[in-house]
Amino acid sequence: AELELPILKDRPLAEAVSINAAARYTDYDTSGAVWTWKVGGQWSFDEELTARAVISLDIRAPNLNELFAPQLVNPAGTSDYHVLTTSGGPTQLQAPFITIANPNLKPEESHTVTMGAVYRPRWLDNFSLAVDYYHLKIANAITNIQGQNQTIQQICEASNGTSDYCSLIQRPLPFSDHSTNNLVTAFYQQPRNAQSLETDGWSIEANWATQLWGHDFSVRDLTEYQPMLKTISFPGAPVTNAANTGALPSWRSTFYFRYTWDDWSAQVTQKFRGGGKLNADRRKVPYYSPNFAEPGIAMYTNLTVNWTWKSAPYTPVQFYVSVQNLFDRAPTTIGGGGTVPGLFPGTFAGDDLIGRYYTTGMRLRF
Repeated sequence: AELELPILKDRPLAEAVSINAAARYTDYDTSGAVWTWKVGGQWSFDEELTARAVISLDIRAPNLNELFAPQLVNPAGTSDYHVLTTSGGPTQLQAPFITIANPNLKPEESHTVTMGAVYRPRWLDNFSLAVDYYHLKIANAITNIQGQNQTIQQICEASNGTSDYCSLIQRPLPFSDHSTNNLVTAFYQQPRNAQSLETDGWSIEANWATQLWGHDFSVRDLTEYQPMLKTISFPGAPVTNAANTGALPSWRSTFYFRYTWDDWSAQVTQKFRGGGKLNADRRKVPYYSPNFAEPGIAMYTNLTVNWTWKSAPYTPVQFYVSVQNLFDRAPTTIGGGGTVPGLFPGTFAGDDLIGRYYTTGMRLRF
């Protein structure tokens, strides 16, 4: 059900004001029934400025793989923190890692708030600017819990075997037995509604079209600023913030410059990303080695040129040449498999791994 309700119209500082609300009831035969909803509003002060805001409860139902995937078994070396050595450390051994599904999963629930404004100034033709803030929080996100994880084992130990996580650790004898006769015989990995996630940021979009030397010229900018992406993989796990790291640079921006003249057009795409830390766990030193400096910003340039053969038989034909990574900028490496032949090193998200390359072709419309 959805409701669109106009409140004001053609008033001073209220050219148009409306409220929007919606609700949905969904019943999954695999994971149960859920309600989702949203409430939002839009306030147009005049032809130049419009403000908007939405608050919502959204869900993601568990997929079939998370609910019913077949069991997978992989033997591996591991550490058992229940049976300690004479030196006080964990016992090293081989044990199977068994991945299982979880038919008892529930849908994830996300509480989301977005608010922003759109500005179209009278003093600058064909220009618009949209700025939006968002905040999203999930308390029961689905994540894989691994019984062999050191923190999971320590939580089980601290609970004296009563924690629900202890079900992911299989032993032949009661928990109270710490002898080598009670070494782990299998660790389980299972998806559970255990992860919490919180993020916020700003989205900016700007557009401008004008005439330059008698021909059409346009600029578009898409910018994202995301300073926080905090995750707790499970209760008791450390808080990690993936924002401002190689996995998620806080600043990401793309500019599109397009110029058209006669049968020709050219577009330059300029991508920027910010630098950042090397590790999402802020408790750790943000370097993989003392010789690894924190990466700085990176820029990538793409160029495309088009020519349209308008007098072609039956239909116009467009020929194009595109150069990606025009200046052949190498990706920023941040450790990983770079020293192993055949393996890519770790790189910042969005960096180009190929280098400069060319594409050419033609487009027909029938």
